[in-house]
Amino acid sequence: MDEGGLARDPGAVAVIESALIFEVVRDARARGEKDSVLADWRRRIDRVIVVTAPDELKIARYAARAIPSDAVEGSLEAIEADARNRLVHQVPDAEKIAQADYVLDNSGMLRGCARRSKPSGRGCATRATNPASRRLYNKSCGRG
Repeated sequence: MDEGGLARDPGAVAVIESALIFEVVRDARARGEKDSVLADWRRRIDRVIVVTAPDELKIARYAARAIPSDAVEGSLEAIEADARNRLVHQVPDAEKIAQADYVLDNSGMLRGCARRSKPSGRGCATRATNPASRRLYNKSCGRG
């Protein structure tokens, strides 16, 4: 839907999937941009959902997707090293969580998380209860 459609329908929802929202803002500001679209990117988005999992699980999932079926010895280690390098250059989850409106804990099986995420607000998806701090702690997916 174009921007005009959103203006005509106040109930319309536009979804942007972007794995690097926070990195775009960080990098724009590091370049000295203050008022550019990129430096202001997060404030242009009404709600942000951060999907989080432990780094080792992220690395394992990345490797499982990236390793070719005809991989040679040493391929897994190279792919895992690539994943670690990517993580080093990302904003840490703790910082993303502090700026998020919702947090989706993806540290378990997807099917189980979907069952635990109910409209009641309990489950893997947690909404910020304190918009000023936007700090969320998810204790419902077997963590804490």
